[in-house]
Parts: sequence; structure tokens; C-alpha cells
Amino acid sequence: MDDAALSLLGYVLQVIQWTCLGTVLYFYIIGFVGLCKPKSVSRATPTTRFAILIPAHNEEKVLPLLLESLKGQRYPKQLIRVYVVADNCTDGTAMVARALGAKVLERSSPLRGKGYALKFGLDHVLRTGCDAICIFDADNLVDPGFLQVMNDHLARGAQVIQGRVETKNPFDSWVSASYAISFWVSNRIWQLARARIGLSSILCGTGMCFKKDLLRFTGWPAMSLTEDLEYSMILISKGLNVVWAHDAVVYDEKPATFWMSWRQRLRWLRGKWQVLFSMGPGLFVDALIERNWKKMDGVLVLLQPALLLLAPLSGLLGLVSSANLKVSPDIVRYLKWENMILGVLPYVLPAIVMYLERVPTRAYIYLPMYTLFCVTWVPIAVVGLVLHRQRDWYRTPHKRAITLEQCSRLYYLHDG
Repeated sequence: MDDAALSLLGYVLQVIQWTCLGTVLYFYIIGFVGLCKPKSVSRATPTTRFAILIPAHNEEKVLPLLLESLKGQRYPKQLIRVYVVADNCTDGTAMVARALGAKVLERSSPLRGKGYALKFGLDHVLRTGCDAICIFDADNLVDPGFLQVMNDHLARGAQVIQGRVETKNPFDSWVSASYAISFWVSNRIWQLARARIGLSSILCGTGMCFKKDLLRFTGWPAMSLTEDLEYSMILISKGLNVVWAHDAVVYDEKPATFWMSWRQRLRWLRGKWQVLFSMGPGLFVDALIERNWKKMDGVLVLLQPALLLLAPLSGLLGLVSSANLKVSPDIVRYLKWENMILGVLPYVLPAIVMYLERVPTRAYIYLPMYTLFCVTWVPIAVVGLVLHRQRDWYRTPHKRAITLEQCSRLYYLHDG
């Protein structure tokens, strides 16, 4: 390879490196804001009429415990109505839901996926007399104060609110423990931090609350494999923020085996690539034309799958000197220091967050496995890119019939 080609390759690697470093540093700078203590909103008189919408596909084992946790809400019962979308069910989901007092909306359609089930349910619920709609997955458990916190935010003018998602089964295996650590970290240095500086939080697919008038205005157009991310970007494109409610807790079951985790995360990555390609370019152009920081931030959020692929490529700069590429030694030395810093932060920040969240001590023993878990996102991102055009949806099985009391005892936060 001649000198000109070596120089060009060196500069290309520099661009990749600086792009990765700049974006990662941007997220970390924001993330440090999340280390501050969360603030609670002032209590408001409970007046919001809530419709609870639960899309469910063959969830008869776990749905009863969700419905029982909803009955335990510290909120006026006359202001709560629960709707279950029995989506292409072949088990007793509909019968169980009716027996526990929920209104059942049965759906049978070849169009599979959570987005279609949500649209079906919302088409019905939006015709009722509710003021706001909360959406949960059928495997969830809901903290007793959830609806009151949502009412408090709505009273302050919020239109879309995302509650804090915790893991229902954090100690089933190293995989579910890694999920738990991921969500502890995300809740603090991603969601809480973004809300603190005026950016939009990102919807998580469950524990969400929407003002009825907003959904009447936007409808539910999100049908990708990651409908929550897609709808988040739709809101950002319209200049709307998702409000973060750190005190509103919902517990979500996570896969306990690596194979089920791979399947779930592959579906997520396929969906993220879909949303990046469908919405990223338009949002980027709007951000430039309007000089809108919030929209540009949305673009950076969408670029996460691409960063998973670019980050390993940026490591090629470590071979710059040995390959004799024409790059300044000072730049190489500086970038090596940057890489060292960014290599340490992913290990230090989770431990800090876990301490601040007062998680059980035994959770710390899973930090090394959490690092391995994070590394596996890279091949998943590659496969997700290759298969992103496939829109087939498959369900993650839910079998952990855990009560809210059992779940709460796993967390120091609820020890009183």
C-alpha cells in the first residue's frame, strides 16, 4: 500500500475514532447529571380517570399477578378501569382477565406484534370517558403508588410520562442480573439525566402514561419491532418531551437464559435499525434546518446501533503505529488516553449507580458478567442490521409468577 493510501486510511480511522469518542462522551457528560438525587413532584389531588391497557398474548400464568397489583394501587378505585387485549391468544388469558374484573378486548389477526395490539386496544379505549391511558406488559408488577405519581405529573401539564422500569427477577441467572444492572444504569444516567436537562426521555414499552387528547391527536402509528422507540421519535419530531417519573416503578420480567436474551435483543436491534433508517434522515434534516438540539439528540439516540458497530472499528487506531499509517503520533497518544478513560467509565459508573440506587449487595458479584453481556450486543447489532428488513415478531415467554411483595423484598429501596 503506497503512502497516499496509508494516509487516507489513517484519516478515515481518525474520523471514525473521533465520531465514536465524541458521541460517547456526549452521552457520558449527560449521564453524570443522573447521579444527582431524583426529585419528587408535589402531590396533587387524585382526579385523573385512568384506563389501563394491557396487550397480552398467551399470558395466563403471569397476568393474574399484574391485575392483583393494579388492584392494590393507592388511588381511588372508581377512577381506574382495566382493559386487556387478548391478542391472538390460544390459552386462558381472556378467561383469567374477565374473572379478575378486567374488560377483555379479543383480537384475532394475521398482523402480529405489540404495535398492532396497542392500536386495536387504543381504538376502543379512546372512545371511553378516561383522561389518560397507562400501558403495561402482561408480565409486569406495578408499585402501589404508580398511578398517584402519574396523576401528579399530569396535574403539572405532562402529556407523556415514562415510569421507572425495574427487573422482576434480577437473581434468576447471570443473564437476568445483567438486565437488572442495565436498567439500573439506564434509569439513572440515561432517563433521569436526560429529563434533568430538558431532553426527552425514551419510552420503554411498559410503564407508560399518555394523555388521552395527545393520543387522539397522534393516533398510534408505531408498528415497528420497537414501537416504543418509534413513538418516542414521533413525539420528538413534533417537539414533545417524554417526562421521566423516577418514583413510578414497574417491575418487568427478563429472560433468564442467554438464548432467550439473544432472541429478545435481536428483535430490539432489528427494530432499532428499522427506526434509524425510516426516521433518522428526516429528523436529522429537521434538526439542522431548525437548529434544534432536542431533535439532534434524538438522532444521536437512533445512532446507537451504528455506534455498536463503529466502536470496534475505532479500536483499529490502536494498530496505527504498528501499521505505519500516516497519523500524527501526538494524536495517537491523545486518543489512547481517551480510550483508557472511556474503557474505565463503563465499569465504574454501574457500580456508582448501584450504590446510589441501594441495590442488594449480592448484585455486585454480577458486574463481571454484565461486562460480557454488554460485549454480546456487538454481534447482535451485526445480525440485526443484516435482518432488519424482516418484520416477523416473536413472543418472549413469561413464566415467573412472582408476587409484588416477593419482588419488592429483592430491593433495598422497598425495605422501609
